Amino acid sequence: MNPFSYGNVLTAGQWSYLFSQKQDALGYTPVNRGGDTMQGPLNTQASTSDGAGFSIPPGAAPGVPVDGQIWMTIFGLFFQIGGETIGPIANGTIVGPSSSVVGDIPVFSTTGGTALADSGISLASQLPNLILATPAFGSGVPAFRALIGADLPTPQPVALGGVKSAAAPPHQFGTGVDTSGNPTFAQPAISDVSGLAANMLAFLAGGTSAQLAAAMVDETGSGPLVFATNPTVALGSASTAVTQTPGDNSTKLATTAYVQAAIFATTTLPATRLATTTALPTVTYANGASGVGATLTASANGALTVDGVAANLNDVILVKNQASSFQNGIYTVTATGSAGAPFVLTRATYYNLSADIDLGDQTFVTGGATQGATTWTQNAKENPVIGTDPITFAQTAGVGSYTAGNGLVLAGTQFAIDTTIVTDLSSAQSLSNKTLVSPALSGVPTAPTAAAGTNSAQIASTAFAAAAAATAAAGSLVNVQVKTASGTYTPT
Repeated sequence: MNPFSYGNVLTAGQWSYLFSQKQDALGYTPVNRGGDTMQGPLNTQASTSDGAGFSIPPGAAPGVPVDGQIWMTIFGLFFQIGGETIGPIANGTIVGPSSSVVGDIPVFSTTGGTALADSGISLASQLPNLILATPAFGSGVPAFRALIGADLPTPQPVALGGVKSAAAPPHQFGTGVDTSGNPTFAQPAISDVSGLAANMLAFLAGGTSAQLAAAMVDETGSGPLVFATNPTVALGSASTAVTQTPGDNSTKLATTAYVQAAIFATTTLPATRLATTTALPTVTYANGASGVGATLTASANGALTVDGVAANLNDVILVKNQASSFQNGIYTVTATGSAGAPFVLTRATYYNLSADIDLGDQTFVTGGATQGATTWTQNAKENPVIGTDPITFAQTAGVGSYTAGNGLVLAGTQFAIDTTIVTDLSSAQSLSNKTLVSPALSGVPTAPTAAAGTNSAQIASTAFAAAAAATAAAGSLVNVQVKTASGTYTPT
């Protein structure tokens, strides 16, 4: 039966069934009553040239718009959101006294006209600025947080009267300070200081050298005693001094304990076969590992000769004459050198560390034309830095080379006067401690003139005889003896 037959009244159930069967492209139950609510999305057919897909005829604006309402008037499209009416959206331009562009964003001032739809440019995001959160003071690992409005200082109104009219800030100065009643201190007299011996009291009061000497007799103390000049200090037999550190090579006072320690601290090293007399031929020095494995390598090929003797492989050599004294030391021959190869010396394994080298180290040289049978002592520095500090040696023992001077003869180790020397008497000579047996003097020999009245075996010069004759008075008796054939006649 057709439900819409004439005279047929549909029931409520039939109407509901019919409406459920009449769903169209809108996607919801057809609305035929004012105020009904549509459920689900609103779908429309695509617009065509004959008509729009969705049409809102212009009408009047709602008296009290609510959020979500959309309406159309003759002025344009409006909608309500967030309690604000947006619109109208219509044709037109934005007019205003000024406009500018900040980046891609247009900025208008005091505008009027219709709304503007732009191309949808998005603004670049900006991360919040950070400020130091902790620690507020002291030390610690810094932590940061986002800057908030409360971190900014509240603007305060500032009233400026102009730079020229700015008044100087007020200052307060303390004046009229009353110093009455403050305590004063008087320098105590020397006699007021207790605990000093009588001689020290006298020196402090007078200050003479004699008083100082007397004060030093009965006073003891600590610290250096400094004199303005360089006096001679007489120390008693039991005087003592500070014993310096072993190896100190300065002008400080050496005590008997320091001397004894230096003597007994001498180290005797293994003997060396040869010792240099001059610097080696041009060499290149390599310091190795702080001296360990340090080498002296000849710059040119050739066999090594030291003190007139050809060096052999593994010979131990005392090198002591290098211009760069830090190269000196005790070396082992690791390559003798030849016409086709240079010689190489390597620091001896027992003498290649700073701790190995001490002041007073001694080594005996067994061979060489001039250095054989000599002893040499390291005298530069205690534990020198190898490759930096100088290393030097001084001869302390051994057979020396001696030559007899003029008038002397050397027999073994004893000097004697050479009696075969003929003295040249024609030139000035010193005849002290010499005896002349019946000399025959030629020429005009001279002698010192004896004092008047001298009566001795001293040779009399002509000047002495003339002076003696001149003193003889006329008419005085002269003891004259005359030899005659019969004998000696002595007149009376």
